[in-house]
Amino acid sequence: MPFSKDQIAAYLADPWTCPFCWANRDYPKVSRQEDGDDLDGVELMVRIACSKCGKTWRNYYKLHDVEEEDADGRAIANEEG
Repeated sequence: MPFSKDQIAAYLADPWTCPFCWANRDYPKVSRQEDGDDLDGVELMVRIACSKCGKTWRNYYKLHDVEEEDADGRAIANEEG
């Protein structure tokens, strides 16, 4: 059964909980995007499994910004405007 809009909103507000049993930070990353997955190069899919209830789901991430790093590895803020 698909997630409801309320379930999605609750999970996005606290993505360190299982969206099924709401266990806190008790699940391992299963795998990341695999070759052949139909994403366009600026998106990443991660498969997740809850170690408490055993349910699985996918998290989708989309590239939204890029920053240069200085020699010490700190981000150099982009110009405004």
